[in-house]
Amino acid sequence: MLGWSFLLLLILAGCGLPFRSDENPDDTTQGEESTTPSSEVDGDKSTDASGPTPTPALEQKPDPTPTPQVLPTATVVSTPEVGSRPSQSPASGSQSGPGLQAALTASVTAGQAPLSVQFTNQSLNADNFRWDFGDGESAATNLIGETVSHQYVKSGTYEVALAIAKTGDDTTIALATTTIVVEPGLLHRIVLEPSNPNVIAAGSEQFTVTAFDRFGNVISGLASELSAGDSAGQINAGGIFTAGTKAGQYEAVIKAVVTQGPATKTATADVTIEPGVLTEVRLKPDTVELNIGESQEFTATAVDIYGNPLPNARLTWRIDHRIGTISASGLVTAGNVAGFYEDGLTAAILSVEATASIPVNPDSPANG
Repeated sequence: MLGWSFLLLLILAGCGLPFRSDENPDDTTQGEESTTPSSEVDGDKSTDASGPTPTPALEQKPDPTPTPQVLPTATVVSTPEVGSRPSQSPASGSQSGPGLQAALTASVTAGQAPLSVQFTNQSLNADNFRWDFGDGESAATNLIGETVSHQYVKSGTYEVALAIAKTGDDTTIALATTTIVVEPGLLHRIVLEPSNPNVIAAGSEQFTVTAFDRFGNVISGLASELSAGDSAGQINAGGIFTAGTKAGQYEAVIKAVVTQGPATKTATADVTIEPGVLTEVRLKPDTVELNIGESQEFTATAVDIYGNPLPNARLTWRIDHRIGTISASGLVTAGNVAGFYEDGLTAAILSVEATASIPVNPDSPANG
């Protein structure tokens, strides 16, 4: 029995397990809760009266399970280069164009029509280019440094735009613009208006002169000389024409002259002077002596204050029935009743009237 105990002691010592010398290894309770062993105390061992002094087991700390170190989450901050602008979130439906640089130059930015301009593409990092010349015309190119020519013939201010993009990117574009000012060209013709006005006698009419280049552009600021034939009336420097008092048609009676450098252009206008308002009815003859049964033609004319006849005036005749009869054309035929009929014949146009007195002799034309 002693031999087996000694052998068991050697086995336990080799495994590093604690034991007591007075303890039977067979009586060790399995499943005992492990506790952290106390450190071994150096010095003499004391004995207990109740039993043998326990032999402390060698202290052996188990290797601790390594705890992974928790590192903080890294925050990446993009620092822009010196001199660059901070990027901003693009607007919905669009995208900023990093790397795209749109630029253009124009050979001339102002001049007279026709104005030919050479635009040069100075853009970078793009291969699709769309030109809008501001006058409804456009062009497409695909080379940097390429020159595009365009001619303007209509005067005005034009905003020229160059839109650039990169193949494969349908959302990113860059834009460059410039302004072209086109002035009217050289004097080509003038227009005098109105060309054939109707003006009441002694009335007035405003005339204007407009100068054009060969492309139809209006040239402003040119002085014009105006004149009118003396028979038709007078015109001042401002273009106000005052008609004369004699009605009629006057051809090429108003003349305009405009000069620009070596170029001189002229234009003329006709004028029709119309009678004024009805002032008088003139009846001829105003007195006539008739025999019984004799006839006489009368005429009535409507005139304005200047004596100009009014055409198409509606004339009404009235006659004393004792005198005789009158036709629509003004033919009076004496009746059979002799006598003196003062104001017996009336010619009326609207509210204006004229009268004539007619004496009727008792003798018939056969007895005259």
